Amino acid sequence: MRLLPGLVAGAVLGVTEVIFSLSLGSLVFSGDLAPYLPFGIGIALVTSIVMLIGVSLTSLVTGVIGSTQDTTSVILG
Repeated sequence: MRLLPGLVAGAVLGVTEVIFSLSLGSLVFSGDLAPYLPFGIGIALVTSIVMLIGVSLTSLVTGVIGSTQDTTSVILG
């Protein structure tokens, strides 16, 4: 019974993180870096996946989730 809320929360967070990674990758890889946009989006998605799995498996506190930071992407953009 406790598995269903975790799966729903994980699915919602996953969809949100994909959208967030797409937008931040597009922000960083704009202008002169626009030809490399597919690589940038791939980098953002893989980084998000690794970070989310790493935080969820190594956190000592239950219910902790991680997300990408938008501040560094804005500075890079």
